[in-house]
Amino acid sequence: MTQQGTKETQAMKEKATGSFIAAYGRYIIFLVLFILVGYVLLYLTYKNVKREMIENLNARQMIHAKQAARAIESFFDNHIAMLQNLSINSHITDLDEDGKRTMREFHSLKSAEVSIITRIDSQGRIVHSEPYNQE
Repeated sequence: MTQQGTKETQAMKEKATGSFIAAYGRYIIFLVLFILVGYVLLYLTYKNVKREMIENLNARQMIHAKQAARAIESFFDNHIAMLQNLSINSHITDLDEDGKRTMREFHSLKSAEVSIITRIDSQGRIVHSEPYNQE
């Protein structure tokens, strides 16, 4: 090809490109605007869904925490009540054989939850422990 033929080919390409933009420019602008508006709407929806999911997760965690707190309080309240009942038992306060047997039975019933049960005197000295260990 000659130099003039090359220039004509370039001119035709530029003219075709210019006419393409002139013919479809309006549609291209609408397409770009449509994609932009779609992106913005999806992003805003995503932000709302994310915020709601975090709020729901926090609410569920609070419910679980309150249930766990109630269970722990109940566990300790039950054990305190049992130990208070043992403490007013005259056999345990006198620490006779029936008292030692009662402590042994209590420990065997609650051995999964209570590792040792100890009777102390008014000065805080250990009088008897279950399970009993001479040392």
